[in-house]
Amino acid sequence: MSALPWSDETFDAVLSISAIHHHQRQEIVRTLDEVRRVLKPGGLLLADFPCTDTTDYHLMRAQVSAGQIAEVEPDTFVDQRSGLEDTDDGFLPHHYCDEADLHDLLGPFDIIRLWTSLRESKDGCGPRGKWIASARKPL
Repeated sequence: MSALPWSDETFDAVLSISAIHHHQRQEIVRTLDEVRRVLKPGGLLLADFPCTDTTDYHLMRAQVSAGQIAEVEPDTFVDQRSGLEDTDDGFLPHHYCDEADLHDLLGPFDIIRLWTSLRESKDGCGPRGKWIASARKPL
């Protein structure tokens, strides 16, 4: 994601769903730089990012405390146990964002709208969901 094979200003829009957060923060910054590069002026970005105000985030924190996973940098978690290669994405980094982090990550863009899409978890243990970001490459 941080070295896209397209020419500058190729796309009118970029969509990233459940993907961009699977990096450490510096790689997310590089990826967003690449997104900006391939977007035409005024081009749109729609992306989601895991939210720190969720049950999933607090579960990650508990797993770090229990020594089950590693927090490789602030709010970025990796399950480094062996045998996870066959899981959906357990072995990949998961970077969680709060609003300030998202404003910082999206600083080179004009943010159109930033909101959380949260719902109560099926087990009743708290909210699940993500941040949704709509942003535009400046003209």
